[in-house]
Amino acid sequence: PGNAEETAPVQGWLLETSPGTWEALPEDVDATLTEAYHGGEAVALYTVRGSKPSEDVTYDVDFRQMLRTNRRGTQQPQQL
Repeated sequence: PGNAEETAPVQGWLLETSPGTWEALPEDVDATLTEAYHGGEAVALYTVRGSKPSEDVTYDVDFRQMLRTNRRGTQQPQQL
């Protein structure tokens, strides 16, 4: 778990799925976020593919606030 003053986690990006419960993000997402973070980007965007295009979910990641937000607005932002 991190905040804006910390660097990207050495063991990969973690997502708070419920209060006090952290899960690792998939390797491909981890690589995308790490590249964007170390490249100096303030935000990143990634999509998780569903079994049908209508099930795809796109997320915005704000590195300043260390939050992930579902672009459909169906969830509260989640802490990274």
